[in-house]
Amino acid sequence: MMGFRRLLVEGDSLSVIKYVQKKEVDRSILRPITYHIQRL
Repeated sequence: MMGFRRLLVEGDSLSVIKYVQKKEVDRSILRPITYHIQRL
């Protein structure tokens, strides 16, 4: 939607992995990004 071709998400790798592996819906600001990562 915003026209970005690439996105780099930085953070503690364990926290990023946990967000991507979550099955339940959370209210994190990263949720839209992790949702798309899960779909890929």
